[in-house]
Amino acid sequence: MYASYQKRILSYLIDFVLGQMILRGTMFLLAPYVDSFYSVQLIGYTIFIVWTIFNFPFLQSSRWQATLGQKLLKIRTVDIQGNTLSFWRACYRGSLLSFCPWGAFMYFFSPQKQGLYDFLCDSIVVKNDEYVANAHRPLRQIRYSIIILTAILLFVPLALWIGAILLNY
Repeated sequence: MYASYQKRILSYLIDFVLGQMILRGTMFLLAPYVDSFYSVQLIGYTIFIVWTIFNFPFLQSSRWQATLGQKLLKIRTVDIQGNTLSFWRACYRGSLLSFCPWGAFMYFFSPQKQGLYDFLCDSIVVKNDEYVANAHRPLRQIRYSIIILTAILLFVPLALWIGAILLNY
């Protein structure tokens, strides 16, 4: 019923490669017309970021319920009741995925095979042809999410502190 971790990772990689192709293609097409290489990079990365931010929410909240990579692998993202995600819930899910990718490891501890971003957005990733019954949220899952959130809150300041130290040398 729930999508396997391998399919989820592969679908994300397909979407990432597609985004990289857009980035590289934009930079290749703009290079002859822009004087500075840094300007080409800035324009290319801006287009890539806008594509990434809007690709996931638009496609996951559409009739497809999936990004292009998910569509190819026959999986889809739905809410706990099996309905299409709203655009804003899909935006929230995508931003959590972007800023907390290590939350994906919660998949291995969750009965519904949810990452941290799925858990916080009440979403699940399922196979296309499967019916989604109402999923429940056991207390064990909440305990793991608190542990992961605590780890995130400790990791981010530590990473910023180490980065500040390295930049000063």
